[in-house]
Amino acid sequence: MWALLCLVTIVGAGSVGARPAGAQTPPPPGAAYPAKAYILVDADTGKVLDAFDEHEALPPASTTKLMTALVATEKLAREATFTVSAGAAGQAAMRIGMVAGERWTLDATMHSLMMVSANDAAYALAEAASGTLAAFADDMTNAAVRYGMVDSRFADPAGFDDASAFGGGSRVSAYDLAIAARNVLAVPDLTGMAGTPKYSFDGPDGKSHVLYNHNKLLARYAGATGLKTGYTALAGHTFVGTATRDGRTMISVVMNADDTYGVASTLMDKGFATPADAPGAGVVLPPVRVQAFRAPEPATLVPGKATGKAAKSAGRKAVRAASAQPVAEHRPVGGGGASRLLTVLLLIAACTGGVVMVVRRRAERRRRARLARRRRLAELRRTAYREALDDDSWDVEMAIPVQGQLDELEPLPTGE
Repeated sequence: MWALLCLVTIVGAGSVGARPAGAQTPPPPGAAYPAKAYILVDADTGKVLDAFDEHEALPPASTTKLMTALVATEKLAREATFTVSAGAAGQAAMRIGMVAGERWTLDATMHSLMMVSANDAAYALAEAASGTLAAFADDMTNAAVRYGMVDSRFADPAGFDDASAFGGGSRVSAYDLAIAARNVLAVPDLTGMAGTPKYSFDGPDGKSHVLYNHNKLLARYAGATGLKTGYTALAGHTFVGTATRDGRTMISVVMNADDTYGVASTLMDKGFATPADAPGAGVVLPPVRVQAFRAPEPATLVPGKATGKAAKSAGRKAVRAASAQPVAEHRPVGGGGASRLLTVLLLIAACTGGVVMVVRRRAERRRRARLARRRRLAELRRTAYREALDDDSWDVEMAIPVQGQLDELEPLPTGE
């Protein structure tokens, strides 16, 4: 029955919304600049100076990592360290090379996220901040409502939108990405990382790591300070750019464009040429509401997650003690020891053992099949990533042919 259900699910998923691998939606002819959507914002005042389809929720690719960084800084302390899980370490390129069981610092992980868009760092931060990917997705959505976002839905912390994406991937509008960027600019730690051309640190593996910022606009545009690049076959090229000149800071968000750097530069040129007291488009972004590096409230702590070394040690001892006990001590069998009852119990045990063995074999086959699919997907990503690096006009974190589109998602609930 389980095999039949899985087969029906796979067939249904493959037949819905199929599209050619790597297909992208072309930029609309009505836009002033060649992009699917864009927005230009005066970061100091929050005024929207120019925009096109800014409220259309689109696949954001790695620009969603701005939201990952914001939520992580709200839930973790600067000096936080955490152990990398096998799931986080198993993410495909772009990655910093985390290994399951290693203990990473928040600083090194956040630099890897912001500078080279490491997907293993994104997943590790999500699990460290909220315990599980599902809980982190909820935390991102709650933060988005608090920030004043109105169009988006967040799921995958790295920006994946293919078959491996958690929760089917995210959909984010240019307007909401501008809100995220303005909140990031209010956190000096994150702004400094996004604008750092080169960073070195010693990893938990005892080796020295050198990071070179993927954002090429830093070296091409006067006053550029960040912020985040992104690409997938479904999202196209995405970019959130920031620059400061003469005491003014501009935010440009470009989604699904062939030349994100060019469009972002043109938009910011227009922004700096616009007088500071100009009304703009008449729309103002919500005020900055990020609460970085605050002490976590007791209600936000994951139940069962001890915060002290003694509590953790006691929990591990309890687990070991419980697992070491025989089954009969966990669930004692009553009765007077009659041979008939003993025979029945032996038959039940034999049948149960047979069923468990069959289930385990099926689970092992499914696990091996999943690993094989992941290896194939990772190899596709690596191949596409290497090919994409030959193009000097943009930067790539995740390039992978994608079949199918994300399901339609409801917009964020209205915040305060």
